[in-house]
Amino acid sequence: MELAARVGHAALAHWRIGAFAEEEDMNAFQRMAAVTAGTTLALGLAACSSQQNDLSGKLATAESRLTSAQVEARQNVNDIDTKYAENRATAVTQGKHNIADAQKGITDAKSAIEQNREYVGRSTGAQIERLNAEAKGYRARARNFTGDKKTAFDTEWTKYQASLSETRSKHDALDGATNETWSATRNSLMRSLSSLSTSVGTLGKFF
Repeated sequence: MELAARVGHAALAHWRIGAFAEEEDMNAFQRMAAVTAGTTLALGLAACSSQQNDLSGKLATAESRLTSAQVEARQNVNDIDTKYAENRATAVTQGKHNIADAQKGITDAKSAIEQNREYVGRSTGAQIERLNAEAKGYRARARNFTGDKKTAFDTEWTKYQASLSETRSKHDALDGATNETWSATRNSLMRSLSSLSTSVGTLGKFF
């Protein structure tokens, strides 16, 4: 009985030792697992942190690019506005200058036309009066004409008076001529003046 009891105690002790060893192994395994898990977690967190830093850097870069793009766009718009304002000011100034030149050109042209009309009217009027004075002188000298010579002179005098009347009428028409009809009116007067001069020359041939 005593031997059996000892054997039983020994077996129980051996079982307890084995169980303790197994428990210790399990604890060691769990500790190792915990360490491994902690290491893995730490590595994961580090990777996440690194990734977060990368993403933050990309975000900062994108924001910086956006800011630069906005600044550049605003500057471009400002430059365009400035250039537009400069071009507009130049165009307005040039336009005013061109308009002033055109208006001056019109004023100068009108002035030249008026001066020319006045000169033509004055000079042709003086020419008509000079020819008429010359013709009257011939008529005064022809008072002593008789016979066929007197008849011939009177015939030419009648032609002269008709030419004088026509020429004076055309001279008077100068005042009412428009810019469009001025050249034609003046040219018609000059032809009449030429005919009048020829008529006066014919009267002069009697002497």
